Amino acid sequence: MKKTLALISLTALFPGAWAHADSAYINYRHQYAESTRMHADRVKFGSRLGLRR
Repeated sequence: MKKTLALISLTALFPGAWAHADSAYINYRHQYAESTRMHADRVKFGSRLGLRR
């Protein structure tokens, strides 16, 4: 329950950080494990906040 609440809170606040970000990236990776025949998609979002003078 705590993880779900934290994830919802982070998701709600994240667009505000994107609005002030100097740059952002999306890192997408698809992996396949032959031993277990499992597919996995991993997506990582990131942003850099710079100081403006």
